[in-house]
Amino acid sequence: MVNVLETLVTRWRDYQASRAAVAELMELDPNEASRMAADYGLSVDDLTDLVQHADSAKLMERMMLARGLDPEEVRTDLPAVLADMAVLCSRCLAKGRCEHELAAGTAVQHADEFCPNSMTMRALAR
Repeated sequence: MVNVLETLVTRWRDYQASRAAVAELMELDPNEASRMAADYGLSVDDLTDLVQHADSAKLMERMMLARGLDPEEVRTDLPAVLADMAVLCSRCLAKGRCEHELAAGTAVQHADEFCPNSMTMRALAR
């Protein structure tokens, strides 16, 4: 019961932080928001999705690690690829399954069934 409660509290805090970050982004001057998004090679909509679904970044990094990829190395060597992957992950509807498969240690074996970044991660792992 304690783990469930801790998980709920953590998710609530993450949700609140995400809403605050989106509100802050929306308060920016549109030109500033565009410049900020462009710094990452993203559109403002993509950046908003990333901020709104910040929890996706954690899942994506866990999936990368499960595949033997170093997220920092990809971030350094292929920032545009990582940005594209992050956008796909933020829009993914299978986050629950991803989390379950990662926890069970079966994510890599079943990723092709649910992960929009599976093919890219497979290619990067080669």
